[in-house]
Amino acid sequence: MINICFSSQLSTMLAIKRVGLLVSERGYATASTFRAADTIVKKTERGNPKPDPNKLVFGATYSDHMLTIKHTNKAGWGKPVIEPLTDLKIHPGAKVLHYATELFEGMKAYRGDDGKIRLFRPDLNMKRMLSTAERSVLPTFDGNELLECIKKLVQVDAEWVPRSKSSTLYIRPTLIGTEPTLGVAAPSESLLFVVTGPVGPYFPTGFKPVSLLADTFHCRAFPGGMGAFKAGSNYGPTIYVNKLAQEQGCQQVLWLYGEKRYITEVGTMNVFMCIKNKKGGVELVTPPLNGLILPGVTRQSIIDLGRTWKDITVSERDITIDELLEAQQDNRLLEMFGAGTAAIVCPVERIVYEGKSYDLATMDKADSMMKSLIFNLVESQIMMYSLFFAISLFYSLIFISGSQSKRVGDEMYVSFDRARYCVRRLNATHEIGCQSTTRGNSGRMYMIENDEEFKTYLQGDKMIDSVTSFIIVMNVRLFDSSHVDQLMNRLQSKLNGLLLYLKSNSSRPEYFSSDDQCPNHRYSYYLNQTETVNWNSKGTGLFFRSFPFPIMLIDEKDDYEQLVRFYRQFNSSHSSPACGLELKTFQNAAHTSKTCMRRNDITHSLIDLPEMFCDPIGGLNIYSKLPQMITSIPQERQPKSVVLILAATDSFQMFTKIQGSTGGAQQPAVALISLLTLAHLVGQVQDEVRKQNKELVFLTIDGDTLDYSGSIKFLYDMNRGSFPGGNKNEQRIKPEHIHSIIELQALSMTDQLWLHSYPSSLTNQTFINTLVSNQPMIKPISPDSPLPPASSQIFLRETSSSLFPAYILSSADATQLNNPYYHSFFDDPSTLSIDLSTLEYNSTTKLSLWVKRVVEPLAQTLVESFVGARVNVNIQQEIINNLVYCILKNINCPLIHNVSNQSVGNTFVPFDETPMPFTINSYPTAKTPTFPFIQYVLSYFLRDRSYDFLNFTRLSCKERASNDSFRSYRFVGGYLPSLSENSSLPGYCVRSYLRSVQSISPAFVIDGYDLSQTTYPAWTESRWTTISLRVFIIPTGTHEVVTLIIGILLFSVSFFVLLALRHFTKLSLLQPSCS
Repeated sequence: MINICFSSQLSTMLAIKRVGLLVSERGYATASTFRAADTIVKKTERGNPKPDPNKLVFGATYSDHMLTIKHTNKAGWGKPVIEPLTDLKIHPGAKVLHYATELFEGMKAYRGDDGKIRLFRPDLNMKRMLSTAERSVLPTFDGNELLECIKKLVQVDAEWVPRSKSSTLYIRPTLIGTEPTLGVAAPSESLLFVVTGPVGPYFPTGFKPVSLLADTFHCRAFPGGMGAFKAGSNYGPTIYVNKLAQEQGCQQVLWLYGEKRYITEVGTMNVFMCIKNKKGGVELVTPPLNGLILPGVTRQSIIDLGRTWKDITVSERDITIDELLEAQQDNRLLEMFGAGTAAIVCPVERIVYEGKSYDLATMDKADSMMKSLIFNLVESQIMMYSLFFAISLFYSLIFISGSQSKRVGDEMYVSFDRARYCVRRLNATHEIGCQSTTRGNSGRMYMIENDEEFKTYLQGDKMIDSVTSFIIVMNVRLFDSSHVDQLMNRLQSKLNGLLLYLKSNSSRPEYFSSDDQCPNHRYSYYLNQTETVNWNSKGTGLFFRSFPFPIMLIDEKDDYEQLVRFYRQFNSSHSSPACGLELKTFQNAAHTSKTCMRRNDITHSLIDLPEMFCDPIGGLNIYSKLPQMITSIPQERQPKSVVLILAATDSFQMFTKIQGSTGGAQQPAVALISLLTLAHLVGQVQDEVRKQNKELVFLTIDGDTLDYSGSIKFLYDMNRGSFPGGNKNEQRIKPEHIHSIIELQALSMTDQLWLHSYPSSLTNQTFINTLVSNQPMIKPISPDSPLPPASSQIFLRETSSSLFPAYILSSADATQLNNPYYHSFFDDPSTLSIDLSTLEYNSTTKLSLWVKRVVEPLAQTLVESFVGARVNVNIQQEIINNLVYCILKNINCPLIHNVSNQSVGNTFVPFDETPMPFTINSYPTAKTPTFPFIQYVLSYFLRDRSYDFLNFTRLSCKERASNDSFRSYRFVGGYLPSLSENSSLPGYCVRSYLRSVQSISPAFVIDGYDLSQTTYPAWTESRWTTISLRVFIIPTGTHEVVTLIIGILLFSVSFFVLLALRHFTKLSLLQPSCS
């Protein structure tokens, strides 16, 4: 068991004077965090031998395990992992390597005489670590949870805690920015890790006195800088100055600041001076926390301890080197020492200043304050049992033991860290989404289950008038424009937030879509037409509204049940305490994209660190093709020789969640599965394709859910002559080269599919008839009927429908989308009759059978009509089964590891048991696994299959890549279902054609573009730091008065108990004399 406590005499004295010092406010806790309960423990199979505790060198030995926790702005904190100690793998462009975005802490674990392991005042380390994280623009977390994780780590390596009073286990929590991009900015990816190791004395001399060089030239810290924060960038620059000190026979540097040369710190420690003033009194002086001084844990302990001693005044004040030396010359400087976690306390015997050496009094005297401090600090750290400890145990606010801890923060708030939340997005003209204040919105909780309760609440004038603010908790079924508007009109400023709940998956509404009734109508093909088709007739349009309060949603059954229990327990009457809710979703961006992007460009006047408020929306447009032969300049590509086959990769939902379903199962997941299946089928007959004068380009577009931004960027690149990109010697594809577009869009597992085509003057009726003949479940829509929401609309609009036809295969008929949960998190695999709990890698589902039934006839028709080859195409059911599993359940599946090399495959491990996310991506912060999965699977399915029979090595495959700038090469293990039975090799060299380009709108690419214009969409997504949902109790007035009285009585009793103990016992703190 690991006990986190002050322990022994020091803890008791402070506890009785200030009850709850350890857990008084828990100011270091933030709700958007990881959970210690989710920690994954992977123990080493063979531990290292333990060193002799009497021969330990500080910082040279490490224990067997480490703790790692990853963070991204999009996904938040991952699960804590305790694993065998290993090297970190970070990109050479990681921000920590270039801009020192790093911080760390120093803590110790001690083994007491009772054999138990304890940490010394870790709450102060967590508080300091969080303040440093905020100053360094690194992600914050719940310090309570990190402490629990550290306790688990120390428990795993408990045998590494020395059984010696002279040695301890040093704990080094570290947080670094790992985003692999150059440019001074806050990192969007970070890594928190903790390593431990047994240590002896920090200085080789042990507790022997050291000499200091009082440096008059170099500066450790300056006002407004990082002196008060424990960042690695504070320590590296001091090494040079410390080397100068060693050249003059000193072990450390006495740091001075300013013209008056104020004393600040000693080396890496806080400094204390015991001075007898001119009136004979004794003063313990340490520099104040003025921004130049690190708020050390040992420093605070010494201050607290010193203030319990008689006849000694503890002062936090400025002191100059001249005042110190004057006291030394007058024999009034009794002692001087440094203090820190690593060294505890270290005496100073000599100062070298301006070429002169000054000898100081040290701890040789029997009544030395240093000896008293060492004894009391060490005794409090190893927790010697005494009468004082027994009383501190009685006051259990101080003693926190293992997993039975009860924290004040736990008693005050209950957090719901799995809630979905609404964020802020902006475009050229306005903002949409939700927003809380910086401190969060709070109010009295009121729960509404149905329409009858809703009407009753709105009519309750007395109750509404008696409460200053409400957080309305209501069934997700009531979340529509009508109910929201009624609440806003009735409550006005008293409406401080909305919390929606889903009772269970079986109680989900029949329809739920926050998109418009006519999706993407602002940039569609039909801009100038007054009559539109409401393809999404049940859409509420709430996603595109702006709310001045936060809106969150809980969709976990146990969270809902817990919330109901609190509500029923405390909201039974107006006289009893009531439940309150706090919703915190503060967003950094506001107004419009132009305003936000302009604020991004504002540079800090001192440190040149731009603060990012929002990011352009967009991910990657990915394309691969057959045949792989390259049309090189100056060879001319034939007009109407390119067939574009495309599908979208993004979706949106109003309520984001760090871990959980992102929706998009029907759209775009089914279309993407179908596209990849089609690519494999066409790849199987690539020899036939190669004989024809046609190119089949498979394209995935990201960003089209918001005003077709991805398609607009694709056409922009094409018109500018930059498609395909990546090689200047490859001839570009332009609109006149396009033969036709085939788009898979809004597919559902329906018994009937519809083929939309436009314009009728260019459509190939033979292709339509052949497709219908090959698969009768596909029905053509009447020529020139309105097209459903699809990327093809932009291709037609930008070319005035005069160059090529578009064919859209969809489950949408002539007037209506078939998805009742269009752009909603309810669009999950259950809508496709898939039970994720039983879905396996090779499970044959209704969906996988449906995809095979649809795509095989489509591939047959495509090859016959556009390539001119008559061949039979079919695909193994296993391949589609695997795609369904990978995309809908676990993107870290065997397929992606089979088609990529080991380093790429390892990047998917953090997403184990995670479906492919279909969300709104933002540039450059989006690090979704969606894009690399599509890149590697698509290019593998369209690979040059002649290489399947060539016995390459990893090295020979790499050599091929160095001689071919048009295609990509990689050495992989191979995906057996896609290989011929005659091909059996230990590894395969995959040659394929693959390109990708950022899909952000041209509005963010064109120099000088006015973002207030609407020529191009200009969507951005706000950044945020903390998302939290917490419930608390609002006490009655009587309860508050009783609590105050009880607190005063407890304080009084504690005070008198302390006086009695000090009077009747002989236990002391070895108080030094004043002589």
